[in-house]
Amino acid sequence: EQTGGYAWLIVDSRMSDASNVIQGYINKGYTVSGETYEELAEAIGAPAEAFAATMADWNAKVEAKEDADFGRVSFANPLDQAPYYAIKVQPGIHHTMGGIKINENAEVIDTEGNVIAGLFAAGEVTGGVHGNNRLGGNAVADFTIFGRIAGQSAAAYAVDGVIQVPAAEEAPAEEAPAEEAPAEEEAPAEEAPAEEEAPAEEATAEKAPVVYKYVNGTYTGTGRGMGGNITVTITIENDVITVDEITGPYETPGVGGKEAIEDGSFKLQIEEAQGADIEGIAGATMTSGGVRKAIQDALAQAKG
Repeated sequence: EQTGGYAWLIVDSRMSDASNVIQGYINKGYTVSGETYEELAEAIGAPAEAFAATMADWNAKVEAKEDADFGRVSFANPLDQAPYYAIKVQPGIHHTMGGIKINENAEVIDTEGNVIAGLFAAGEVTGGVHGNNRLGGNAVADFTIFGRIAGQSAAAYAVDGVIQVPAAEEAPAEEAPAEEAPAEEEAPAEEAPAEEEAPAEEATAEKAPVVYKYVNGTYTGTGRGMGGNITVTITIENDVITVDEITGPYETPGVGGKEAIEDGSFKLQIEEAQGADIEGIAGATMTSGGVRKAIQDALAQAKG
C-alpha cells in the first residue's frame, strides 16, 4: 500500500526534451532530478539499490518488447538518458464508465430486464450510454439530458404512480371534399389566332471559372505530439482532402493514441471534416492536438 496515496512519474532527458508539458513542470519546480538512478532515488526518498534495479528491469523489458511480470504489450523508449526527473502524481477520477442500466425514461432496469418501479438514475452512475469509451465532454450532455428526463419521470410517478410515455401525435385524417353539382358546360368562345412571335434570343452568359481554395498536390505537415512531432501527409485535388499517412509518437498506446492512428480513426475524422476541425480521440489528447496542428501546417502550405 503506497504511503500518502501518491506515486512518482519517472522520465529521462529524451522524454523531457520532446515534451513542452514536461518542460513546463520542470520550469515550475514540480520535479526533482538526478544525474544517475541513485541520485534520483535519493531525491525522492526511495532505496537507491531497489530503484536502480527497477529502472534496469524496465529498460530490459522495453528492449525485449515483453513484460512477463505485468503483461504490458505496449512499449515506448528506455529511460536511459540522463539527467532523470521525477514528478509526484496522484490518481484522480476523470470519468466513471459503466453502471446501472436504465431505459429511455431513466427508470432503473433489474437483472431480469424489468423496470424497478419508482427508481430512477442519470449521469455517471449509469452505464450503456457511451459504449466502450466516451468522447470528451459527452458526460455533460449525458447527465444534463437524462437528469432532466429522470426528474420528469420521477415527478410523474409521484403524482400518478406510473410513467406515461406520450404517444406520437397522429396527423388528422383528411376529409373528402363535398360533391358539387356539375356545372353546365359552355362552348368556349372562339379566339382569333395569335400571331406567332419569334423567341427572343438569350444572351449566352460566360461560365465563371472555378476558384479553388487550395493548390492541388501532396503536402506533409507536422505538429507537436507526446514525445515528439507527428507528421500527416495529405493529397489535395480540387479542394478534396485525402489522408495518405499519419506517423509519429503517441501517448497511452493502449487507450487511444496508437489505435487511432493504426485503425484509421484520425484519417476518417480528417476526411469527414475536410480540414483540421476534428473532434479527436478520448484518451489521446496530446496526439489529437498534434494531428490537428499537422493538418493546419499542411493546409497552410497548400494555399500557395
